[in-house]
Amino acid sequence: MRRWLWEVISLLTLTAAAILIAIDLASGFDVTWSLYPLSAIAFLWIGATSAIALAKRPLALVAALAAALVAFLLVLEVITRGRSWFLPLALPLVLLAIVASAGAWVVVNRLRLSLLPALAVVVLSCGLAAIGTEYILNRYLRPGTVVSWSLVVLACAISLFLALLLIHKRLKERHSDIRRFFHL
Repeated sequence: MRRWLWEVISLLTLTAAAILIAIDLASGFDVTWSLYPLSAIAFLWIGATSAIALAKRPLALVAALAAALVAFLLVLEVITRGRSWFLPLALPLVLLAIVASAGAWVVVNRLRLSLLPALAVVVLSCGLAAIGTEYILNRYLRPGTVVSWSLVVLACAISLFLALLLIHKRLKERHSDIRRFFHL
């Protein structure tokens, strides 16, 4: 079944790529604008291939998808002209997303957290990632500015983190079900 799915996806990918190249060549006898959708199609094909091949190995799948994303962004920088953005912007943002996701995953799995505490950890991780994202963006766009709006995001994330932990504690104390607690 997986092989058949991969063959269908590959055939559709090659068909779309051939059509794009033909249209680009027909419109100007050169491959120019089609490089952008071709690189996106290649990225999607690598992602689909990785998902099919690594379906039972989630960490390997995440690593493969992260590598594919980094390669895709590098290709985009190569085919675009202008200010360099891959090393100072794209790569740090991808690495930040990987670290934030992996950190949350490790905490949730090592502590064997249930739904609400796990959700709380993910929310806190997103708040911390917002700080990192703003720092990386400001370093690229406005050197000298450190962080501002992301502090508000972090404060909201901390509040939600604490609220989720409190709800979990109250439910646990009462041996209550989350559905009954929220009248669902």
